[in-house]
Amino acid sequence: MGAGRGIFMAFEDLSFSEDIYRISNTTQKQPVNFDDVVIHTPVDDISFGILTVSVDMIESYETAIGSYIVVELKVPLHNWVKDIFPSIHNLEVTIANRKYKALFFETASMNPRDSNLDKLTRSQLETMGLINVKLQLVNREIEALRYINVGGIYRKTRLDELISSIIMQHSRKLSVDGRAGLTAVRTTAINNTRQYDNIVIPDGTRLIKLVDYLQENYGLYSAGAGFYIKDKLAYIFPIYNYKYKDSGKRRLQVFNTGKSTSILLPNTTYITDKVVSIVTGGSIKDIDSGDSKTMEYGNGVRFPETRSMMRKPIKLEGSDLEGIRHRMNTEILMDEREDNGNYANRSTDKNILISMTNIVKRKGVQLTLTWSSSDPYLLEPGMYADIIYDVDGSPTSVSATLLAAHTSYVQGSTPTTQLLFSHEPSRKSSQTS
Repeated sequence: MGAGRGIFMAFEDLSFSEDIYRISNTTQKQPVNFDDVVIHTPVDDISFGILTVSVDMIESYETAIGSYIVVELKVPLHNWVKDIFPSIHNLEVTIANRKYKALFFETASMNPRDSNLDKLTRSQLETMGLINVKLQLVNREIEALRYINVGGIYRKTRLDELISSIIMQHSRKLSVDGRAGLTAVRTTAINNTRQYDNIVIPDGTRLIKLVDYLQENYGLYSAGAGFYIKDKLAYIFPIYNYKYKDSGKRRLQVFNTGKSTSILLPNTTYITDKVVSIVTGGSIKDIDSGDSKTMEYGNGVRFPETRSMMRKPIKLEGSDLEGIRHRMNTEILMDEREDNGNYANRSTDKNILISMTNIVKRKGVQLTLTWSSSDPYLLEPGMYADIIYDVDGSPTSVSATLLAAHTSYVQGSTPTTQLLFSHEPSRKSSQTS
C-alpha cells in the first residue's frame, strides 16, 4: 500500500522528496517477517501456536564473523514439555525463511524438571496455555566451520587465491542439509596482489581466524580486513572502506530525512540489482574534522624498507654520506593537509597495510541512522553507502562504510534497524547522529 500524500506532506520540504515518495509507494514485499516460526526437533517440526514475542539481531562486521540473534517465543506448554525440551540440545529454528541452530537460555526459560511439569500428562498441559522461551540462534555454517583448523606451506600463490581455496575446500567437506556449508566466497579486490614463493600458515590455525592471521602477517587490505558469514556466503572485505566502490557488490543509497516521522512511512526500502535504497531518520549536526588525532598520530606512515638494504641506501659524495630516502623507507601520505602540517610517523607494525589501516580507522567518523520497517537480510558486510541529506534545501552526500546493524522487533510492530556507519571526515564535514 502506498504512503499517500497525507503522510508524504511531512517530507515535501526536502530536496529529495520525490525519491522518498517513490520508495514509500513501492509494491515490493517488505519488511522482513519474523512472525512465522518453526521449531525443529529430531522427530517433529512444530509451528502451530508459536508466537514471536521479540527478536534482537546484532551484526558487527567490524568485530564478529556472524550475526548474534536472540528470540523470545510464546510456545504451547504441552509442546515445550513433551516435544521440545527433551531435545533441548538438538534444536533448530526456522525464522525469516532461514534455519538456525538453537541454543537454550536456561536461566531465562522454563525447565520442566524444576517444577515437575514433566510429570503431567499432555492433556493436562494443554489446558495450561503458553510459556515464554528465550533462544539464541546460531548460523549453522559458522557452527560447522568453527571447529576446523588449517595449516601448511602454500607455494607460488596469491593471498586472495589462497583464502578462497582453503575456505571452499573445507566447506565442501561439511554437510548442512546435505549441501556444502558455503556456496561461495565473495572477496573484495585486495590491495596486496603480490605472488608469494611461500605462504606459511601455522598448523592449528582456526579457519575462522585465517583472514586475521593473513592480514596481520602478510597484509590484505589498507583499510582493515573483515571476514563474515551470512546467508551461506563468506565475505572478505575492507572494513573501513570509505571510497572504493566495488562494481560487483550491492551498495546502499541512504536518504536521511532528519525527521522522526520517517517511522510513519509504510515502505522504506526499494531494491534494484545493485542498489538498496532506504529512508532513514536522524538529526544533522556539524562535526569535528578529526584534526586532533591527525596531529597526535600523523596523517602518513614511514615503514622501514628492509628489502632495499642491499641496494646501497647510502651513497658517498666526496667526504659526505647521503641517505637515499626511498631505499631506506616506504613513505605514504594518506591525505594532504591544507596547512602543510603533514606528519608521517614511523611504524612498528608487521606490515605497512596494518599501519595504513590504523590511520584510516582513526580518521573515521561514526554516525548512526534509524531504518524503520527494515529488512536486515538485505545488508552485506562492508557495504559501501552514499548517505544523502538536506542542507538548506540542497542535497548533500557523504560516502561511508557500514560497520554494524542492530535490528529489534517486538510483536505487533515492524522491525527497526540501527545502522552504524563510518566515514572519512573533511574540512566541511557533517554527521548524522
